[in-house]
Amino acid sequence: MTSTGASKEPVDGEPGDLPRPQDRLVAATVAVGLGYVASGVLLLLTEAYYMNPAFRTGARLGMVVCIVASAVLALLWYWRRTGSRGPGFMGMVEMPGELLDAQAYRFEDLEVVKDSSLKILEGAAERVAALEHETRIDAVGLVRDLLTAGFSVLASDIHLTPEAEGTRVTFRVDGVLHEIGLIPKYHTRFVTNRIKVMAALSIHVHAVPQDGRFTFDTEMYQARVSTLPTNHGEKIVIRLAINDENRYSLEAIGFDEETLTLYKTLLSRDAGVIFLTGPTGSGKTTTMYASMLYVREHMGDKLNLVTLEDPMEIDFSGISQTQVNNTVGLDFATGLRSILRQDPDVIMVGEIRDEETAQTAIRAGLTGHLLLTSVHADSTAGVFNRLQQLGVDRFQIAGASIAVVNQRLAIRNCPDCIEKATITELQKKQLALLGFDMDGDVYALADEFFEGTGCEACRGKGRRGRVPLLEVLKVDDEIRDLMLAGTPKHDLEHAAAKAGMRTLEWQAMDLARRGVLPVEEVIRVLSIA
Repeated sequence: MTSTGASKEPVDGEPGDLPRPQDRLVAATVAVGLGYVASGVLLLLTEAYYMNPAFRTGARLGMVVCIVASAVLALLWYWRRTGSRGPGFMGMVEMPGELLDAQAYRFEDLEVVKDSSLKILEGAAERVAALEHETRIDAVGLVRDLLTAGFSVLASDIHLTPEAEGTRVTFRVDGVLHEIGLIPKYHTRFVTNRIKVMAALSIHVHAVPQDGRFTFDTEMYQARVSTLPTNHGEKIVIRLAINDENRYSLEAIGFDEETLTLYKTLLSRDAGVIFLTGPTGSGKTTTMYASMLYVREHMGDKLNLVTLEDPMEIDFSGISQTQVNNTVGLDFATGLRSILRQDPDVIMVGEIRDEETAQTAIRAGLTGHLLLTSVHADSTAGVFNRLQQLGVDRFQIAGASIAVVNQRLAIRNCPDCIEKATITELQKKQLALLGFDMDGDVYALADEFFEGTGCEACRGKGRRGRVPLLEVLKVDDEIRDLMLAGTPKHDLEHAAAKAGMRTLEWQAMDLARRGVLPVEEVIRVLSIA
């Protein structure tokens, strides 16, 4: 008879269950307590009734043994509380078998094949699917397989989302979520505990979020872990990162040749502020890192380069990097003020979030420092409006600003399954709302758009890889005069476009005509405020 899911759930003592060393420690503590009681009672009896001296000697010896055992147990409880590793004494502080050796991975154990195709995810999917028929789970091996697959395909995140029937595993690769499978509910806690122990998180805390990180034997690879309580259990997201500065270069960002030349020229300035804007996950930090490395490579021996980040993702040589730590009062405003006392030449500030940081950043640009930072705004010229909302005078903004980079990351068609596609009437209306001419840009080219249909290479998604869209507004004398006159942002952007700025709309439509982007991706990217 085939077992049901409910019947497979292990209980204490069944083959699917793992050792519970804390139970052994509790049992030993109870045993020592009973030993104290027995030895004490025997001592009282021998004193009261003048029993054989051998009984008195045995009772005293028992009391000494209990005292020694109490000291050992106290040490064992302390080791367990502080998360010590190793077999311990009689296995009583040994972590569960699936959690042994959890403090670090040798990265070679993961067998990562860099820049692999998405086909490698099928191996992880088969591994998860096989769990349905297993009563025991090798949580160590499963987590290793997931990390191997994640780093191999350059996944940005691994999601473990609890549901009624188990925990669903998905990978985010190039902005697209790929489902791997469902870990049965009766195996979930072992996988969850394995990840939490590796990330130095408490396995006993379930009601509040926790944050931690994995430790590998090489600092090149990093994994941050975040847990979140949900109605079906703890959701875990593992953020994967490769600490390799060779992956960050302006040439690889996606600038066209003319815009790249302009941007490199702006980075040669010795004062002013370059703002980057765009939605979360659009690559702003990557562009700032690549910019700092470009400055370091070309003028690093003459300049003092400093960053203020939250979080600090990559460790660069030749650049002084500081991690924001709000718990001790080191926020962006406080950190930036301190940096300005460190004689910096080029400063990277992760984000302007408040009025004080905005004011300090603008003053830095006005007083002889080149500063790169990000601002959340709805458009390129919208950055200036956002700064004014934060209390910065527009005259100071106009004087300090030298450029705004507005960027997006668009998910491209899979080149292996691309086919011609006719856009729908709804898509035509959506493009018209985004500013495209129905009788020109859209309607006349309706038969020239393309769509990925799904294949083995993209795991049926029709999407594979991403392409950046970068719009650079240079603040020249004309733009500066318009800013001082209080010109609305759409007029500023129109003036910049007339001066040669390649707009996001133009770039997105050009890529769609050439089959790189599907129409729905053009609509999605340009609709993001």
